[in-house]
Amino acid sequence: MVRHSSGIEWGDVKNLWMALEGIHELTVELTVSTRSGCAGGKLATTLIAWVPSVEAHHTTEVAKIDGGWPDGVRPSFASYVFNALYDLDRAIGRAYAQKELPA
Repeated sequence: MVRHSSGIEWGDVKNLWMALEGIHELTVELTVSTRSGCAGGKLATTLIAWVPSVEAHHTTEVAKIDGGWPDGVRPSFASYVFNALYDLDRAIGRAYAQKELPA
């Protein structure tokens, strides 16, 4: 049986995730929780892009996106994460644009 989808699936999320890590040479991490501050039964999410730093066991955060789902816009959690990854990509771009280039 072949399943056809008209929306974003987890394979799409995985491919975008891997592309971001490869293009920017960093690690992307997703945290999902049911924090008490998230009203209405929402899932609280945090996407962080980071790179290892010179100091042992430390990382340098490049960009971070916080959010919650359901958000009334994305019909599935996979589509929410996919769009959040695009938001993270833009945040990474802004972080790089603000860095000074060596002379």
